[in-house]
Parts: sequence; C-alpha cells; structure tokens
Amino acid sequence: MVALTTTEGQEVKREYHFVQISPYKVLSVKEDGRVFVRFSNGLTVVLDQDEFLVMSRIPAHYATVPFNTGKEIEVLNNLKKLGVVHEIDRPKPSFYFVYKVTKGCNLRCKYCYEWANPEKISQKAKLEVADKILSMTRDAYTHFVFHGGEPTLYFEDIIAPLVEKWIPLAPHSPERKRLKFGMQSNGIRFADENFAKKFAEYHKKYGLSVGISLDGMKEHNWLRQFADGTPAWDYTVTGIRNLHKYGVKSLGLIIVVNDRSVKDFIGIAEWLSSDLDIHRSRFNPLYPAGHPEVIKHAPDPEDYIDQTLKLAKWEIEHNIDGDQIKQEFVSTTIADHVEAMLMRSSNVCVNTVCGRGMSFFAIEPNGDVKPCDHSSRILGNVLDGWDVWKPVPPELALEWAQQSWHFSTAMGGHPECESCPYRQFCDGGGCPEFLHDLYGDDYWKKAPRYCWKKFYKFLDRIIESGDLIKLAAMDPDHLQEMPWVAPGGGA
Repeated sequence: MVALTTTEGQEVKREYHFVQISPYKVLSVKEDGRVFVRFSNGLTVVLDQDEFLVMSRIPAHYATVPFNTGKEIEVLNNLKKLGVVHEIDRPKPSFYFVYKVTKGCNLRCKYCYEWANPEKISQKAKLEVADKILSMTRDAYTHFVFHGGEPTLYFEDIIAPLVEKWIPLAPHSPERKRLKFGMQSNGIRFADENFAKKFAEYHKKYGLSVGISLDGMKEHNWLRQFADGTPAWDYTVTGIRNLHKYGVKSLGLIIVVNDRSVKDFIGIAEWLSSDLDIHRSRFNPLYPAGHPEVIKHAPDPEDYIDQTLKLAKWEIEHNIDGDQIKQEFVSTTIADHVEAMLMRSSNVCVNTVCGRGMSFFAIEPNGDVKPCDHSSRILGNVLDGWDVWKPVPPELALEWAQQSWHFSTAMGGHPECESCPYRQFCDGGGCPEFLHDLYGDDYWKKAPRYCWKKFYKFLDRIIESGDLIKLAAMDPDHLQEMPWVAPGGGA
C-alpha cells in the first residue's frame, strides 16, 4: 500500500495538463475522509480528502485538466511517479456542455414528461446564460450542445444567433477548431423542407451538427406521438431524408430501446443502413422507473444483451470485406463495450471518474448547473456567479467515490457480481448518478441489472483466437488504425 503525502504549497497560478488516469476502483471511504483506491496494476493507494479531490478531476480518457500550483501539482506529480497518471502536451483545457435551452416540445412521447414543467425564463436570459458560459470558456476547447425539450423550437431565436456570434466564417480560424456547436433533436421540424434546408446552411457554414432520436422502425415507434395522438415516425424519417437531401450526412442517431424494439436489433440496423443511409447508432434502453408507461414498456435486460450480442456477430459478418474493414453498420454501444474490454476501464463513472462536474456539465434553461444531464443535483447558477474553473466541493467528490464504490462492489445487489472477472469495467446497467436519481440511495439494489458477462466472454474468445480484425469490425473508429490489428486477422 502506498500512502500519498504532500506538503503545503502556496497556489501561485493555474497550470493545464492533458492527462489520463489508469482505471481504478474505490475500495472504501473512511469516516475521517481517507479514500482507499486500487489501480488496475494492483497498486493500492490511500489518499486524504484533498488528495482525492485532485485525483477525482482526472478522467479515464485524456482531457485537459486545470491544476493550481502547490499542493495540487505535487499530488499530480506523485501520481505520475506511481505510473497511474499519464500526460502528453496539449495547449488548452476542454469542456462539454449540454444546454437544455427549453423544456417545451412539439411531441408528447409516452415515456417523456419534460414538457410538463415549462421553464419560467425570458429568451433574453437564455441568451445571457449561453453567452456567459461561452465567454467563461473562451480559452478552452468547448463542445456546446443544445438539448431540451426540443431545441429546434428555439433555432431562429437562440441557436442561430449564438452560432453566428461565436463561430467566424473563416474556415481556418482558431475558433472553428476550438468551439463546436451541436443539437439533439426529435427530428420533427426537419420534415419541413425549408427548415431542413436552412439548418443545412448552418451545418455547412458553421459546422453545426445534429443528433436525432428514434425508437426504431415504424412498428417500434408507437410511444412517440403528437399531443393529439398522431404518430411521429413518418415526420422524423422525412426529416432525416430532408437533411440528407441538403447535405447533412453525418447524423448522430440514438435508438431508444423499448419492449418492442428490443426484439430486433439486426432488423433495425439493416433498415437504417439500407433505407436511411445511416451506418451508426446508439441503442439506449428505457429504464423502468417513474411513469407507469415507462415501467410497462422498458426492455428486459436479458433481451437487450442477447440482441446486442446478435448484432455484434452481425457486424463482424457485414463489416469485414476480405482483409479490409468497412462500416455497413456500427452500434456505438457495442463499440464502447469493446473499448472498455480492451482498456479494462468502463466508459461510465462506475469505477473511475467520468468528468461530470469537472469537464462535463448540463445547464438548465434558467442557468442552473448540473454535473451531467443524468443528474438532478445543482452545483450553482450561471447567472448567479457559478464559475466553471472552480473545482467541485470535496464532500461531493467523496460522495461520488462512495457511489461508485457501492455500484462496483455489488451492482444491483447481486453477490455474483463480486466474483465476476469483468466487474472492473462492466457498467452493470448504466450511469450511477442517473440510477441514483431514479431509484434513490440504495439504487444498486433496485436498478435493473444488465449482466454483460456473456458479451465479454464472447470478446474474450476473439482476443484469445488472435483474430483481432473482428474487434475492429465492431469498433472501427478506434481500432482499425491500431498496429496490433492486422489486416485479415492476427496480432
């Protein structure tokens, strides 16, 4: 066991370090604030509250993190000496914001009631919220995503003016590289060809991107409807076709999986790739909590994982052409699990910090700041002086550590998780912060248990066989350029 000790150092200035921390698990949190952490290399470290606060800001993926000189730099250097923090040069910090510009929506989906609590804030104040954040992060790499509700309802009044103000037209301007804008939409307004054409102009001029959510094919989409009960599927699909027509090809698509769509992931993938010319999508399950309609139509976890496994095998069959990788269709959900398996680190905040409340924030219409879009806790308000550069309070960092510890040691209250060889990076059902909001303090006992053991065993067999091109077929963005993935298989 290694005890990290530091001396008091005076904070003189802030330094930015582009760093990544090795996968770790919080073993326990003591009453005196000490945190026991075990890293993937077997090293166990005990940190005091201040040291853990510094370490908790370092994500499992590379990101630029601000450190004050003095004690924070000393903690960072100690972690680097232990070989659990790695650093490369990068000049600017990076942030990701989800701005829920409205709770209003043009749909009344049976599993979403965001629209039922409309915001009470003026359009002018909403613009001020966004401007303050963008001014605050002027020296950072920033991804700013408009969310809702349905953000396209405010395209003309808020989104377009902000994009025009902050993104210059010069294609090689530093601002074009530093700042990216996006939207997450239900796609309905794009069914209006004039609106789709207008958005396409902003996509081309300013790099404004869009993601669209759908529940699958027409027979899966009955939960998405207008206030009068009219189904929404035809409008969304027409919107996607209109965007393609005007040159917006790189759509980020999310399939919200319900009890119908969970039966046919391969059918959905074939339909998306052949009929809609969409070759990648996430598959996000409904969670059985809250409104009765959500509980009634949430997918069975076993069905969800079985269909994911079938789709993974389909991807291997269809994404390999001789000794080359192609992208007939890629589930980014599967890609995340392949990467987690290889890195031995979950892509959600189960065993390590995910960036919530440090580099990732969700902003409510009134300026309330949350650590992520899955959380209900408030960190402050943009209009009342919240500062993105101020670290989260130590007690909150410790609470998140405790939360991850509970989740990673007994996910869903199932003892068999404790002896599972994949526990270190299995998400067990999703984001702990999100599940905590849905199910309360003992969420790990109540939340649906997504056991990925059979899926990880499938990946293990591929790794053991040495036919690693199959992994690249499921995660081509990250793996096909790596030197250990040889064309035609083998290591």
